[in-house]
Amino acid sequence: MKHTPLIKSIDYLHEAEPTQQCLLIELDSGAEPRQLVRQLIVPRVLVVEIIDYEGLEINTQNNSELAVFNWRGVDVPLLTGNVFGAESSGQRGPNLETGTGDKIVIFHGLANPQELAFYALRTGRNPRLVNISEKDICQNSSRELQETELMDVVVNDEPAIIPKVDYLEHHIHALHLQSQRQGDRQ
Repeated sequence: MKHTPLIKSIDYLHEAEPTQQCLLIELDSGAEPRQLVRQLIVPRVLVVEIIDYEGLEINTQNNSELAVFNWRGVDVPLLTGNVFGAESSGQRGPNLETGTGDKIVIFHGLANPQELAFYALRTGRNPRLVNISEKDICQNSSRELQETELMDVVVNDEPAIIPKVDYLEHHIHALHLQSQRQGDRQ
């Protein structure tokens, strides 16, 4: 039986279950009217919490790809949509103005939790919980993948991207260290 990387990545957690809980996370254009640019699909167990963006104090750290906010006493790097190639489609990038209903999805850091315990993405709405099985997801090879993307898929007739979590975490950690060094020099 052939498994997609998404199913393989979460099989070890729920081997007896025929379906897996995942979240569909929309990355929108950030401009009114909002337009869907990309949709990510990630295992539910990867997400720690979803919080409101409004009212958070965001520090851009002199970096257009990374900002930081304090969550439960921990500074959490916030990755902008630029990493998923959405910038050319009008994605927020360093524009941190809030939109009505914006959310932040906080993820567990898996590759090196001592260095990057958590990281986050911003979305225009609450992610949607979906239960998927192998028959609900298929590879879509209609476009070339970016370095942040593991696979382009269709989930229950909706296009989505499985992100390269290890690449994202390494990229975020490198940006965070770079921002800290720049801050030390100032």
